Amino acid sequence: NGTPEKSRAAVAMSVFSALRALMYNVKFKYINNTSQEPCFLYLCVADQGSGKTAIRPPLKGILHEVEKRDEITRQEEQQWREKCETLGANKDKPKRPSSPKQIVQANMTEASLVNLMRRADGHSLFTYGEELDKLLHLKGASEIIRSAFDCEQYGQERVGAGSICDVVTLKWSFVYSTTPATASKILKNEISNGTLSRLCLGTIECDADDWGEETPMFGNFDQEYITSVAAYTQRLRQTPSGVLTCNEAIQWAISEKAKQIDRLKMMDAKYLSPFLWRSLQMAFWRACMLYIMNDSQWSPEIEQFASWSLRYDMWVKLHYFGQMIENCLDTAQNGSRQPTVLLALLPSTFTRDEARIMRRQQGRDSSSRSLRNMLNTWVKRGFIRYDKEKQIYIKITQQSA
Repeated sequence: NGTPEKSRAAVAMSVFSALRALMYNVKFKYINNTSQEPCFLYLCVADQGSGKTAIRPPLKGILHEVEKRDEITRQEEQQWREKCETLGANKDKPKRPSSPKQIVQANMTEASLVNLMRRADGHSLFTYGEELDKLLHLKGASEIIRSAFDCEQYGQERVGAGSICDVVTLKWSFVYSTTPATASKILKNEISNGTLSRLCLGTIECDADDWGEETPMFGNFDQEYITSVAAYTQRLRQTPSGVLTCNEAIQWAISEKAKQIDRLKMMDAKYLSPFLWRSLQMAFWRACMLYIMNDSQWSPEIEQFASWSLRYDMWVKLHYFGQMIENCLDTAQNGSRQPTVLLALLPSTFTRDEARIMRRQQGRDSSSRSLRNMLNTWVKRGFIRYDKEKQIYIKITQQSA
């Protein structure tokens, strides 16, 4: 309730990046029979002055205990540096403190990331960055994003005696903010390599007629807030390492996947399948984490939130990057650039030939097989019925583009 209303969706999506840092080596059994450790690489894309700073206070409250522990570690490191500076070049230096830090700064090198990950000893790192361009300080940022999402090994080989030469399992979640223009500039070449699909996106919509007359009101994210969220975050901390199976979340994911695939078929947008698959993964992870925080009890609210978060993530990606995705992926597949609900382009009654012409006009494959698959899907889903006597299709439910 302390977040301005227009920012609540963005905050609701961002908090899971911080919550992930509270779990230690916890994996979730997924619908493909793999065990996956969750990862949330969150990007808030919104105009300047939209209120992106609303994201920060809830994150600080969630990570309050982690931040306190990290501060002790930073003080130990500073004392170590100061002591090293007082010793001569030929003196033996004291051993650097090995305590882990989980909240790491956006301004770091890839060598620092590897070193911090090694010291974290299996805990997840977390970064909050005000601007996405700070991520570019990491060379090969897109490779790092993909490795982090998949919890894959990442490292570097160096020949220098003082260089960091190590390979780690990368566990890192982050929250970055940026404007639409900057996001497009930075991510325009990250469409087909799986980087954009692995990002979780949110936004803060602003009314074009809003000149800022009404000041958004923030609540107090003080000790009372920290105490209130601790009851839930403590359950994440106490979750034993290993594989957790939430059968309700699995059944939800199977059902939701079928619904969303049907929707892509309605749009004739197969090229969006990789985006759907990874958005479904992230929604599933959120559902499992909410399940834990709800004292291992499934609820309709968890299912509703998971479904909403999946649709929201997909909507934001298409809203800001839709044209780029279409140009890069859909054009490569069949020359089309319009992820339109094709049924909306047809009249209330239509013939098979009219459907074929419509597909051709939209740049879709108009072969008999593709046309048959589309029409059979619509009949199966109850959107149309076929009148054999008149040999026409009749819409049952009007679809919007």
